[in-house]
Amino acid sequence: AKNIAFLKFSKRSSALERVEWIEVGNVTLAKRWVEEYEKNWTRFLRFQEGVFNEWFEGIENLDRKVFEKVLSYFDQICNYYVELTRDFITTMAVASPMGQEVRKMLGMQNAAGKGFNAMMTLEKVSKVFCELSEFYTSIPGDVIKMAKTVYQIHDHVVSLAFCKTNKVKEMSTICSTDNRVDMYKQAILSELLKNETEKSQKLFKIVNYLEEIGDACTAMGCEIVFALEGTQGFCHNDSYRILEGNR
Repeated sequence: AKNIAFLKFSKRSSALERVEWIEVGNVTLAKRWVEEYEKNWTRFLRFQEGVFNEWFEGIENLDRKVFEKVLSYFDQICNYYVELTRDFITTMAVASPMGQEVRKMLGMQNAAGKGFNAMMTLEKVSKVFCELSEFYTSIPGDVIKMAKTVYQIHDHVVSLAFCKTNKVKEMSTICSTDNRVDMYKQAILSELLKNETEKSQKLFKIVNYLEEIGDACTAMGCEIVFALEGTQGFCHNDSYRILEGNR
């Protein structure tokens, strides 16, 4: 690329002019790599959002066919994530971003990883939903409420990436919602453990998977705040705690 750049100058161009032109060209190229990664990250997040929306439709309508359709997306999700990770590695190697760009890319890739974990668990919980025999009568109301709360967390986290709001304040709300998921889990499991059956074992799996999805989505939100705001924090009970040195 540097040889091609030199050809654009006449022999009378000074060595300093040529070096400056190459540096500007390399910075422009690096910026394009970073921008392309960010576009691919956004596509990955939006695709993930679409799958969660369909899954929520299955929860709302107790429709086994919707869960089966959701399961058909997971090869595509894996391919998306592999491609995004490849883009991340290539961009870091070729563009060599520095400062805030490095922080932003690391946060975005970590958020994608948390989102991917959530999606893999979404696949597991969808499979167990499909295994329930008497579908319409097999799912207790509190499990449905827990699933809807998990969806709310994911929906809120995705909006965090694109809305111009106080992201730290929004994370406090997300942490509080995630705490509600934990409370649902405790209440539901205490009931399920009173009478162990094949159905209760499946519901036990569903509840644990839902909690895992909620935790992964919440962690994803923390990474998005780090990427876009430079603030590192974590959820503690129902509040968002900022790490020392990030205030």
